[in-house]
Formats: sequence, structure tokens, C-alpha cells
Amino acid sequence: MYHTWLAQRNVIRRLSMEFIARHSELIPTETCDALVALFRDADKRKVTAPGRTGVHVDKKRKDSTDLHSAKVPEKLREKYSTTIEDYFKRLAEAHRAYTERFTELQYPKTFEHGVYSFNIQRYYPEGQAYHAWHYENAHPDVAHRVLAWMTYLNSVEQGGETEFLHQALKVKPEQGLTLIWPAGFTHTHRGLPHKDGLKYIITGWFEYAPRGRRA
Repeated sequence: MYHTWLAQRNVIRRLSMEFIARHSELIPTETCDALVALFRDADKRKVTAPGRTGVHVDKKRKDSTDLHSAKVPEKLREKYSTTIEDYFKRLAEAHRAYTERFTELQYPKTFEHGVYSFNIQRYYPEGQAYHAWHYENAHPDVAHRVLAWMTYLNSVEQGGETEFLHQALKVKPEQGLTLIWPAGFTHTHRGLPHKDGLKYIITGWFEYAPRGRRA
């Protein structure tokens, strides 16, 4: 099982100080490449859109092109169903490892964490990035977000790091590297611009929802 493999490889690092899980070998290259292909297929069908912060497009804050899961056409869902299923199966194992490390997240038992959407984002070099410092549950409408997650779908040589403000930490984009971190203000972060090529990520949240609800 993936979970046993995760524990044996000790892929959760420095959690007691940062509360940021980093899984470097969780998502295989072929899965990352297939998710990029999904984005490109969707882009050809013109169902991608400029990245938003809340309900607004503000390129001074966030400059990207996004594919929200709700916009993925049914034919593409079918074409990439194996890829999507594999990705979220592996992500679930990382989440399980996180909540076993921090058992407080397992309560109350009336509720469970679910993933109900995802967002694939593309950034062009020399300027595009999520420029603004932000955290993931900063509005009453999204207060149910508990943990954020993200996987870099390709490696970036220069720049493009995810910078965490209070941890004084910059994480370099490496294909397959997956992060999980708390959604609150303690983990205020931003994305930095990069020099060359395209940058792709997939991201979303583990959210509270009544037990039994399914994505």
C-alpha cells in the first residue's frame, strides 16, 4: 500500500516545526505528465480561464491560467479518469499520513475532510505568478478549508518557488513534489515568478464536510 511505503520512506519532513508535509516521490512522472496533457486538451477547448482571487481577476495579485475541475468536459474526464483516480488515491495516502501525525485533525468524528474540487494552473515565465501573500481560509465563505495541498507537475530550474512567510521557507518546484499544509494564517504564502519555460501545478483543499458526502 502507498501508506506503508510513505511511512517507510519517511517522506514527511520537519513537520513538528513547519507543519508542511513534503512528499518527493509520491506522484510518478507519468501522472504529472498526464495532468499537464489534461490541461492542454482543456485549453484547446477554451475551457481554461484567467486565474481568480475569490471572484475577481486581479493580475497584480494572481497572474495565471487556470482549469477548474468543474469546467473539465465530460469527454476529458473519461479520457483522463485513470490519471485523476490514481492521483487522488495517492493524495489520500499523504493526507492519512498527515492526520496520523497530527491526530487532532481526526476530530470531531461527525465530520471528515474531503476534496471536492481541484485546480490546474499554468504560469508563463518572466512575470506570471501568484504574487500576493495569501492564506487559504481567509474569508467566511471558505472557512471550512482545513488543509491545502499542491503538486508541482513539472520542474522549474530558476525561480518559481512557493514562499512561506512565517516559516522563512522557499520550496523549489520539482516534478511530483507534493505539499500539504494548514489552510490558516500561520501558513501565509505566495508563488514567485520563474525564468524559463512553463510552470504547472495542481492544487486544492481538504475541507470539512458532513460524513458521507462524496466529491
